[in-house]
Formats: sequence, structure tokens, C-alpha cells
Amino acid sequence: MAPRYSRFFRTANIVGDLFLLNFAFYLVNSIWYNDLTVSFSSHYLKQFVYINLFWGVAASINSTYDMFRVMRIEKALVMLIRTQLLHLLLCFAFIVIFKEKILSYRLYSIKYAAFVVLVFSWRIGFIYSLKFIRKMGLNFRNIIIIGTGPVALEGFDFFSRHPEHGYRFLGFFREHGEQNVLNKKTAEALSIKEAEQFCLENDIDEIYCSMSDVKPESIKRLMQFCDDNLIRFKLLPDFRGFMGKRLEINFYDYIPVLTPRKEPLENPLNRFLKRIFDIFFSLLIIVLFFPWLFPLVALLIKLSSKGPVFFVQWRTGINKKPFRCFKFRSMRADFVSNAQASINDPRVTPIGRFLRASSIDEMPQFLNVLLGNMSVVGPRPHMIQHTDKYAQIISGFMVRHFVKPGITGLAQVSGFRGQTADPELMRGRIERDIWYIENWSILFDVKIILLTLIKIFKGDENAH
Repeated sequence: MAPRYSRFFRTANIVGDLFLLNFAFYLVNSIWYNDLTVSFSSHYLKQFVYINLFWGVAASINSTYDMFRVMRIEKALVMLIRTQLLHLLLCFAFIVIFKEKILSYRLYSIKYAAFVVLVFSWRIGFIYSLKFIRKMGLNFRNIIIIGTGPVALEGFDFFSRHPEHGYRFLGFFREHGEQNVLNKKTAEALSIKEAEQFCLENDIDEIYCSMSDVKPESIKRLMQFCDDNLIRFKLLPDFRGFMGKRLEINFYDYIPVLTPRKEPLENPLNRFLKRIFDIFFSLLIIVLFFPWLFPLVALLIKLSSKGPVFFVQWRTGINKKPFRCFKFRSMRADFVSNAQASINDPRVTPIGRFLRASSIDEMPQFLNVLLGNMSVVGPRPHMIQHTDKYAQIISGFMVRHFVKPGITGLAQVSGFRGQTADPELMRGRIERDIWYIENWSILFDVKIILLTLIKIFKGDENAH
């Protein structure tokens, strides 16, 4: 049987990350003070203790070292980023709560930045080196596939297209009486009765069994054989009806439960991180802009037309709960209508056109973020009557209410801002909202914010 290196690789990553964490802090200390021994003072030795302890805690919470062969590099790096953010948060929480003396926050920031650069370089280099080694035919696992139906063929196609994962396919086996649909490329399948002897003679590491092609009693017998001979047995279920869905499986006791949609913000830690980011970013905007921007905009609104400075409207929030959404008033107060604003809308005042084109009219919604009604990034909130309308005609429309609505969102930076009277345009918006919900990350939020700023400065033809 081929040697298994998974534990070695996991250990190498743990040791490498911890070494670089300590090396980065030691190196920066030495350069900063021009003294190779300063890191061994009592103050810095204490620092080394808690940064290592908290790294272990953060890595354990995020399952950073739960790696497998087919893990995408993007996922591995996202897990690493989440661990670094949590680690930094734990370190600063410790410093604040226990009033730990920090000689220089600037020095601490430089040390952590050095660690981030070093560990990213190390982890990317390690992953690509491992892929190269496996492409060269080393660190492989011998596998066979039981079944010859469409699911089995899809499994074979995956292993054929991805040699970097290190799987060496040695043959198909099929249930007695099963129709052989293999083509010339995959060759004839052997009988399932021959699988056990074949596995023993060819050092098979893993068996992949198509559940739709094999009888339950045959699966049970194969599982027992694998357990007795240290062979990993894996099932290939038929989820072709859910193509495009990112299925997740959980167990309620012994009952397998499939979830056809992954929602990162169901994780309490992710919700906490997003909330901290929202509060920090909103306070930053409020401190920098509100003291001078609010009085100026309020004066311009009052001079341009009669009516209140703010426009307050009930919108649909998370879990379809209504909330009062704040905006600077951009329309004449004597026009009462729930219709969406359109190009050259007569209700919009001259100063209102500028406010809407520059998105300044949305600025009061940072107060909604602080109140917890909204997030900085998320699906845009709709008027309640529009929610009821589109929920009836667009499949999946209500999915967007699994998360808090946002000041900006993926749909808006993708060209789906403004009036969406056309149901097809609304479908495009909903598709992007759902994609955001299923693929959320802090970095994704930052990217959307940056794209929003670019659109504001360049101008958005859909802003009206």
C-alpha cells in the first residue's frame, strides 16, 4: 500500500506556521532595536507565549489544518486569512483586557505584517510544490471505481483531469447484470466479485462506489472488506438534479441531511466578524464625513425644495422584518409615490440628482448599520410592496432576506443598480445577491466596497 503523507503534510504546515510567526516577531524585534537578544527579555518572552497560544486557539476554531487532497488553494488561503484575523483579534483583546504593556503599536503592526507576508509565501509555495510533486507521479493513491453509470464516469473524468491531486486510477468494476456503458477510452469493467482480489494484489488505497449503480448489500460487503484491509471506502451519490448547488451534508444523530445552499453567515463567528467590520467601517465614515457633510447637504436640500432633510421609508430587512431606512431626501416632498426612480424623473430635485448620482443620498444608512438594521455590504433593501410583488414572480427572490440588507452589494457593482422594472433585470440582481450570500467573506466585502468607490468616481449610468 502506498505511504500516506497526510499527517506529515499537516504537521509540516503547523510547524511552518508557528516557526514563521515566531521568526517574524524575533526578526523585526532584532532589526528594530538592532539587538539580536532583545526578544529574550521578559516582556517579549511573555508576548511569544500568548501569540503562540492564541494561534493554536484560532487555528482550532477555524479548522485551519483540516486539509485534504482536493481542497482548492483559494479555500486554503481563505481559511488562513480567517485564522489570522481571529488571532489578531484575540491578541488585541488580551492586550486591552489585561492591560498588557505594548512598547510600540507601530512595531507590533510591522511584526504582524511580516508574519502575514511570510506565512502566505510559505503556504502558497508548499501547496504548489505538493501539486507539482503529485503531477510527477509521487505521493499518489491507487483507486478504483465501482459502477459504470454517469456518476461513476464523472468521477473518472475528475481524476483524469486533475493529476495534481495525486490519484492513480486502476480500473472500473460493476455489479453483476449492470449495463456496461463505458466507452473505448475507459475500457471494459471487471465484475464486482473480482474487486476484492484486485485490491489486495494492486495495493488499492481508496474505493469510490457509485451508489446508483450498486446494490445496498454489495456496498455493505465492500465497506466491510475495506475496513478489514485498511482501504478507505467513499460513496459517490447521485446529485445531478442539484447541479450548480454547493451541497453540504450534516448528521442529525445518524441521519444524513443535505443542505443545497452554503451560507457562510450562518456561522456565528462569521456573523460576529461581519458585525465588527460593519461597526468599525461605519464609525470611520461617520467620524470623517458626517460633521461637515451632513450640515452642508442639509442646507442644500432645504434651499432646493420645501420639506424634511431626511427621507424615511419602511423597507424589508433580514428574515423579512420591516425597518425604517434612512436617506437624504432627493425628491420633492409634495410628490407621494412608491414607484422606483427613473431617468429624468420629475420628482427628483436638482440637488437630488447630484445626491443620487454620487450616492451621497445613501450616507444616512450608516446609521442603520450602527442600529443593526443593515450591513455595509449586502442585498439592497426593497420597499415592502416591491418585496411582495417580486416574491410572487421571481423564484428564489426571498433567499436574499437570509442576511441583512446592505448599503451597497454585488448586484449594484455588477451593473444592476437603479430601476429594475424589467423582471429579467431583477432576476439578474437576485442571482448576484444569492451568489454573494453563498460566497461571503470579509475580503469579498472589502472588494465590493472598493468597486463601489470606483463606480462612484467614474460615474454610474444606472444611478438616477
